[in-house]
Amino acid sequence: MDTSKDILTDVEISSNAVNFIFAGYETSKLLMSYTTHMLIHHPDIQDKVREEILTVVGDKKEISYDDLKEFHLMDRVLSETLRLHPPTLTGGDYEMKRKGVCSSITRASDEDFEVLGKTIPKEVGVMVPLGVLHLSSKYWKEPLVFDPDRFSPDQKVDPLVYMPFGAGPRFCIGKKMALTVTKLALARLLRRYRVLPGPHTDKVSAVRARGPRCCGPRFSPDQKVDPLVYMPFGAGPRFCIGKKIALR
Repeated sequence: MDTSKDILTDVEISSNAVNFIFAGYETSKLLMSYTTHMLIHHPDIQDKVREEILTVVGDKKEISYDDLKEFHLMDRVLSETLRLHPPTLTGGDYEMKRKGVCSSITRASDEDFEVLGKTIPKEVGVMVPLGVLHLSSKYWKEPLVFDPDRFSPDQKVDPLVYMPFGAGPRFCIGKKMALTVTKLALARLLRRYRVLPGPHTDKVSAVRARGPRCCGPRFSPDQKVDPLVYMPFGAGPRFCIGKKIALR
């Protein structure tokens, strides 16, 4: 973008509009899918969300924008779902990204920057794997448990540990749109229906172990893992520069 003038060009406007729509609808699609999945496996929480919706909306025909602001439990449910299943899409095969496997944020350094005694050179890409932060027992009690109360008003959440839409001035441009669309769709669905598991519904009630999240017998000292098959942080001399920092 040309910062020497205040007026955006047609190309800049159209580019940002397309990005806004993609960022808003792709994330809301994934968030809606994961949220209904979690509610299916936690019917007690689903019933409470339905009760909140019916109480706020009452007998009104349509759900208003002001109603969405009153769905406090739904906000916590969405936040917890985003912690377990951040929809950020970067790197890898599109089908994997579509399923939310590659949950990470990438940024490029504007200048040489030192962190924890290591220098990140200018213009070098830095990847932040959200699974490491969102599912770490260092920051969360019982991190694999679905608990919306983690996001109650009396709980303090570090915005640099929990960042499903990124952080700072370049956070996801579609965040507000995604949350608004998802809340409205979820409210309209649960107001009239209760979601139940089907014959092929995944029985896992929390989160699948993927990539750097996994910590099972596959990685026991006596197991041999091919570094060119398992490479959640990449491989070779240009592997993820933030690996050590993230795992700390």
